[in-house]
Amino acid sequence: MTASGVGLGAGEGAPGGRPREHRRAETIEPAERDRVRGARLVASYAAAVLLPLAVAACLVPFREDHARVTAIVLVLPVLVVAAIGTTGPAVVGALAAGLAYDFLLARPHYRLAIDDPDDVVAMVTLVVAGLLAGLQSLRLVRARARNVARRRELVHLIRLVDAAGEPEGRGSLEEEACRRLTDLLDLEGCRWVAGAGHGAAEGGLAGATPVLLPTGWILGYVSELNEDRATLPPEVELPACVDGHEVGRFVLTSKPGHVSSVEERAVAAAIGSVYALAGAVRQAR
Repeated sequence: MTASGVGLGAGEGAPGGRPREHRRAETIEPAERDRVRGARLVASYAAAVLLPLAVAACLVPFREDHARVTAIVLVLPVLVVAAIGTTGPAVVGALAAGLAYDFLLARPHYRLAIDDPDDVVAMVTLVVAGLLAGLQSLRLVRARARNVARRRELVHLIRLVDAAGEPEGRGSLEEEACRRLTDLLDLEGCRWVAGAGHGAAEGGLAGATPVLLPTGWILGYVSELNEDRATLPPEVELPACVDGHEVGRFVLTSKPGHVSSVEERAVAAAIGSVYALAGAVRQAR
Protein backbone atom coordinates (compact mmCIF):
# COMPACT_ATOMS: atom_id res chain seq x y z
CA MET A 1 0.00 0.00 0.00
CA THR A 2 1.24 3.48 -0.75
CA ALA A 3 0.20 7.09 -0.76
CA SER A 4 0.45 7.75 -4.45
CA GLY A 5 1.57 11.35 -3.97
CA VAL A 6 4.91 10.06 -2.71
CA GLY A 7 5.61 8.96 -6.27
CA LEU A 8 6.45 5.31 -5.54
CA GLY A 9 6.16 2.60 -8.13
CA ALA A 10 4.34 -0.51 -6.91
CA GLY A 11 2.96 -0.45 -3.39
CA GLU A 12 3.94 -3.13 -0.93
CA GLY A 13 1.66 -6.12 -1.43
CA ALA A 14 0.13 -4.67 -4.58
CA PRO A 15 -1.14 -7.36 -6.95
CA GLY A 16 1.14 -7.91 -9.94
CA GLY A 17 3.99 -5.93 -8.34
CA ARG A 18 4.72 -4.03 -11.58
CA PRO A 19 5.43 -0.30 -11.40
CA ARG A 20 3.14 1.81 -13.51
CA GLU A 21 3.91 4.87 -15.52
CA HIS A 22 3.32 8.22 -13.77
CA ARG A 23 2.10 10.67 -16.37
CA ARG A 24 1.35 13.51 -13.93
CA ALA A 25 2.15 13.81 -10.27
CA GLU A 26 -0.61 13.77 -7.69
CA THR A 27 0.75 17.05 -6.35
CA ILE A 28 -0.38 18.94 -9.45
CA GLU A 29 -1.48 22.52 -8.71
CA PRO A 30 -4.56 24.19 -10.22
CA ALA A 31 -2.51 26.30 -12.60
CA GLU A 32 -0.69 23.29 -14.06
CA ARG A 33 -3.87 22.05 -15.67
CA ASP A 34 -4.75 25.48 -17.03
CA ARG A 35 -4.08 25.49 -20.75
CA VAL A 36 -4.91 27.82 -23.61
CA ARG A 37 -6.94 25.72 -26.01
CA GLY A 38 -9.08 25.91 -29.11
CA ALA A 39 -9.58 29.09 -31.09
CA ARG A 40 -7.54 31.21 -28.69
CA LEU A 41 -4.50 28.94 -29.06
CA VAL A 42 -4.75 28.98 -32.87
CA ALA A 43 -5.16 32.77 -32.83
CA SER A 44 -2.11 33.10 -30.55
CA TYR A 45 0.15 31.16 -32.91
CA ALA A 46 -1.22 32.97 -35.95
CA ALA A 47 -0.58 36.34 -34.28
CA ALA A 48 2.88 35.15 -33.23
CA VAL A 49 3.83 34.75 -36.89
CA LEU A 50 1.86 37.52 -38.59
CA LEU A 51 2.02 40.38 -36.08
CA PRO A 52 5.84 40.75 -35.97
CA LEU A 53 5.97 40.54 -39.77
CA ALA A 54 3.29 43.21 -40.14
CA VAL A 55 5.00 45.55 -37.67
CA ALA A 56 8.38 45.00 -39.33
CA ALA A 57 6.84 45.79 -42.72
CA CYS A 58 5.43 49.06 -41.33
CA LEU A 59 8.90 49.97 -40.04
CA VAL A 60 10.63 49.53 -43.42
CA PRO A 61 10.43 53.29 -44.27
CA PHE A 62 12.33 54.09 -41.05
CA ARG A 63 15.04 51.43 -41.24
CA GLU A 64 17.73 53.67 -42.74
CA ASP A 65 17.60 56.40 -40.11
CA HIS A 66 16.32 54.48 -37.07
CA ALA A 67 17.60 50.93 -37.45
CA ARG A 68 18.18 50.34 -33.72
CA VAL A 69 14.83 51.83 -32.74
CA THR A 70 13.00 49.37 -34.99
CA ALA A 71 14.38 46.47 -32.94
CA ILE A 72 12.90 47.99 -29.79
CA VAL A 73 9.54 48.53 -31.48
CA LEU A 74 9.46 44.87 -32.55
CA VAL A 75 9.35 43.85 -28.90
CA LEU A 76 5.80 45.21 -28.69
CA PRO A 77 4.10 42.56 -30.89
CA VAL A 78 5.91 39.86 -28.94
CA LEU A 79 4.50 41.28 -25.70
CA VAL A 80 1.01 41.32 -27.23
CA VAL A 81 1.33 37.67 -28.28
CA ALA A 82 2.59 36.72 -24.81
CA ALA A 83 -0.43 38.45 -23.26
CA ILE A 84 -3.02 36.56 -25.33
CA GLY A 85 -1.16 33.24 -25.33
CA THR A 86 1.46 31.58 -23.17
CA THR A 87 5.04 30.40 -23.56
CA GLY A 88 4.65 28.57 -26.89
CA PRO A 89 3.19 31.47 -28.90
CA ALA A 90 5.60 33.91 -27.22
CA VAL A 91 8.60 31.81 -28.26
CA VAL A 92 7.30 31.63 -31.84
CA GLY A 93 6.64 35.38 -31.77
CA ALA A 94 10.15 36.11 -30.52
CA LEU A 95 11.71 33.99 -33.27
CA ALA A 96 9.43 35.53 -35.91
CA ALA A 97 10.37 39.03 -34.71
CA GLY A 98 14.06 38.17 -34.92
CA LEU A 99 13.71 36.81 -38.46
CA ALA A 100 11.57 39.78 -39.51
CA TYR A 101 14.22 42.17 -38.20
CA ASP A 102 16.95 40.27 -40.01
CA PHE A 103 15.08 40.01 -43.33
CA LEU A 104 13.36 43.41 -43.54
CA LEU A 105 15.24 45.87 -41.34
CA ALA A 106 18.88 44.81 -40.96
CA ARG A 107 21.47 45.11 -43.74
CA PRO A 108 21.66 43.46 -46.22
CA HIS A 109 17.90 43.81 -46.72
CA TYR A 110 15.71 40.91 -47.88
CA ARG A 111 18.36 38.34 -47.03
CA LEU A 112 18.78 36.16 -43.94
CA ALA A 113 22.19 37.63 -43.21
CA ILE A 114 23.54 40.49 -41.07
CA ASP A 115 26.68 42.48 -41.80
CA ASP A 116 26.76 44.81 -38.80
CA PRO A 117 27.64 43.16 -35.43
CA ASP A 118 25.42 45.73 -33.70
CA ASP A 119 22.47 44.38 -35.66
CA VAL A 120 23.33 40.88 -34.48
CA VAL A 121 23.26 42.11 -30.87
CA ALA A 122 19.95 43.87 -31.50
CA MET A 123 18.37 40.74 -32.99
CA VAL A 124 19.59 38.47 -30.18
CA THR A 125 18.35 40.97 -27.59
CA LEU A 126 14.97 41.06 -29.32
CA VAL A 127 14.64 37.27 -29.24
CA VAL A 128 15.75 37.00 -25.61
CA ALA A 129 13.31 39.74 -24.57
CA GLY A 130 10.51 37.86 -26.28
CA LEU A 131 11.39 34.62 -24.54
CA LEU A 132 11.47 36.35 -21.15
CA ALA A 133 8.11 37.94 -21.88
CA GLY A 134 6.66 34.49 -22.64
CA LEU A 135 7.95 33.02 -19.39
CA GLN A 136 6.58 35.96 -17.42
CA SER A 137 3.23 35.55 -19.15
CA LEU A 138 3.14 31.88 -18.14
CA ARG A 139 3.81 32.83 -14.51
CA LEU A 140 0.97 35.36 -14.59
CA VAL A 141 -1.44 32.85 -16.14
CA ARG A 142 -0.61 30.29 -13.47
CA ALA A 143 -0.89 32.82 -10.65
CA ARG A 144 -4.31 33.92 -11.93
CA ALA A 145 -5.51 30.32 -12.22
CA ARG A 146 -4.27 29.52 -8.71
CA ASN A 147 -6.01 32.56 -7.23
CA VAL A 148 -9.30 31.74 -8.97
CA ALA A 149 -9.15 28.13 -7.78
CA ARG A 150 -8.41 29.12 -4.18
CA ARG A 151 -11.30 31.58 -4.09
CA ARG A 152 -13.57 28.82 -5.40
CA GLU A 153 -12.33 26.40 -2.73
CA LEU A 154 -12.96 28.96 0.01
CA VAL A 155 -16.52 29.49 -1.26
CA HIS A 156 -17.28 25.79 -0.84
CA LEU A 157 -15.91 25.72 2.70
CA ILE A 158 -17.71 28.92 3.74
CA ARG A 159 -21.06 27.74 2.39
CA LEU A 160 -20.78 24.43 4.22
CA VAL A 161 -19.91 26.23 7.48
CA ASP A 162 -22.91 28.51 6.95
CA ALA A 163 -25.13 25.48 6.37
CA ALA A 164 -23.78 23.85 9.53
CA GLY A 165 -25.10 26.78 11.55
CA GLU A 166 -28.64 26.36 10.27
CA PRO A 167 -31.23 24.62 12.48
CA GLU A 168 -32.21 22.00 9.87
CA GLY A 169 -31.49 18.34 10.45
CA ARG A 170 -28.37 16.36 9.58
CA GLY A 171 -29.91 15.20 6.31
CA SER A 172 -29.86 18.67 4.80
CA LEU A 173 -26.24 19.16 5.92
CA GLU A 174 -25.32 15.83 4.36
CA GLU A 175 -26.84 16.95 1.07
CA GLU A 176 -24.99 20.26 1.27
CA ALA A 177 -21.66 18.52 1.95
CA CYS A 178 -22.18 16.17 -1.01
CA ARG A 179 -23.11 19.14 -3.18
CA ARG A 180 -19.93 20.96 -2.19
CA LEU A 181 -17.76 17.89 -2.80
CA THR A 182 -19.41 17.22 -6.16
CA ASP A 183 -18.90 20.79 -7.35
CA LEU A 184 -15.35 21.00 -6.01
CA LEU A 185 -14.06 17.74 -7.52
CA ASP A 186 -16.51 17.55 -10.45
CA LEU A 187 -17.79 14.16 -9.30
CA GLU A 188 -20.32 11.87 -10.90
CA GLY A 189 -21.71 10.90 -7.52
CA CYS A 190 -21.34 11.31 -3.76
CA ARG A 191 -23.00 9.41 -0.90
CA TRP A 192 -22.60 9.31 2.86
CA VAL A 193 -22.02 6.03 4.71
CA ALA A 194 -22.26 6.22 8.51
CA GLY A 195 -19.97 4.23 10.77
CA ALA A 196 -16.29 3.36 10.70
CA GLY A 197 -15.02 1.87 7.44
CA HIS A 198 -12.60 -0.92 6.72
CA GLY A 199 -10.89 0.32 3.58
CA ALA A 200 -7.30 0.99 2.67
CA ALA A 201 -6.91 3.47 5.51
CA GLU A 202 -7.29 0.67 8.05
CA GLY A 203 -5.02 -1.83 6.33
CA GLY A 204 -7.70 -3.67 4.40
CA LEU A 205 -7.03 -6.47 1.92
CA ALA A 206 -6.16 -6.05 -1.75
CA GLY A 207 -8.96 -4.40 -3.64
CA ALA A 208 -9.90 -2.05 -0.80
CA THR A 209 -11.25 1.32 -1.91
CA PRO A 210 -8.57 4.04 -1.99
CA VAL A 211 -8.85 6.73 0.68
CA LEU A 212 -8.48 10.49 0.38
CA LEU A 213 -6.12 11.73 3.11
CA PRO A 214 -6.25 15.18 4.79
CA THR A 215 -3.07 16.13 2.88
CA GLY A 216 -4.87 15.68 -0.45
CA TRP A 217 -2.96 12.51 -1.30
CA ILE A 218 -4.65 9.22 -2.11
CA LEU A 219 -3.84 6.13 -0.04
CA GLY A 220 -4.36 2.75 -1.66
CA TYR A 221 -2.81 -0.11 -3.55
CA VAL A 222 -1.17 0.92 -6.79
CA SER A 223 -3.41 -1.54 -8.64
CA GLU A 224 -6.43 0.53 -7.53
CA LEU A 225 -4.96 3.88 -8.60
CA ASN A 226 -4.85 5.57 -12.00
CA GLU A 227 -1.55 5.75 -13.86
CA ASP A 228 -2.24 9.45 -14.16
CA ARG A 229 -1.99 10.45 -10.50
CA ALA A 230 -3.63 13.82 -11.17
CA THR A 231 -6.95 12.02 -11.73
CA LEU A 232 -8.95 10.37 -8.97
CA PRO A 233 -9.55 6.61 -8.95
CA PRO A 234 -13.07 5.57 -10.06
CA GLU A 235 -14.17 5.43 -6.41
CA VAL A 236 -12.58 7.06 -3.37
CA GLU A 237 -13.54 7.08 0.30
CA LEU A 238 -13.29 10.33 2.26
CA PRO A 239 -13.31 9.55 5.99
CA ALA A 240 -15.00 12.04 8.31
CA CYS A 241 -13.37 11.97 11.73
CA VAL A 242 -13.86 13.67 15.11
CA ASP A 243 -10.99 13.50 17.61
CA GLY A 244 -9.36 10.81 15.50
CA HIS A 245 -12.46 8.57 15.44
CA GLU A 246 -14.17 7.94 12.12
CA VAL A 247 -17.91 8.61 12.28
CA GLY A 248 -18.52 7.83 8.63
CA ARG A 249 -17.22 8.43 5.16
CA PHE A 250 -18.20 9.97 1.87
CA VAL A 251 -17.95 7.61 -1.08
CA LEU A 252 -16.91 9.68 -4.09
CA THR A 253 -17.47 8.52 -7.67
CA SER A 254 -15.18 10.42 -10.01
CA LYS A 255 -15.50 11.31 -13.67
CA PRO A 256 -12.97 9.55 -15.92
CA GLY A 257 -10.06 11.78 -16.89
CA HIS A 258 -11.00 14.76 -14.71
CA VAL A 259 -7.91 16.38 -13.19
CA SER A 260 -8.15 17.54 -9.57
CA SER A 261 -5.39 19.47 -7.86
CA VAL A 262 -3.88 18.51 -4.54
CA GLU A 263 -5.31 21.74 -3.09
CA GLU A 264 -8.84 20.82 -4.16
CA ARG A 265 -8.51 17.35 -2.65
CA ALA A 266 -7.18 18.81 0.61
CA VAL A 267 -10.18 21.17 0.75
CA ALA A 268 -12.47 18.19 0.10
CA ALA A 269 -10.92 16.45 3.11
CA ALA A 270 -11.52 19.62 5.15
CA ILE A 271 -15.19 19.57 4.07
CA GLY A 272 -15.44 16.02 5.45
CA SER A 273 -13.94 17.16 8.75
CA VAL A 274 -16.30 20.14 8.98
CA TYR A 275 -19.28 17.86 8.34
CA ALA A 276 -18.20 15.39 11.04
CA LEU A 277 -17.55 18.17 13.58
CA ALA A 278 -20.88 19.84 12.80
CA GLY A 279 -22.65 16.53 13.32
CA ALA A 280 -20.94 16.01 16.66
CA VAL A 281 -21.88 19.52 17.81
CA ARG A 282 -25.53 18.98 16.87
CA GLN A 283 -25.65 15.69 18.74
CA ALA A 284 -24.20 17.35 21.84
CA ARG A 285 -26.94 20.03 21.92
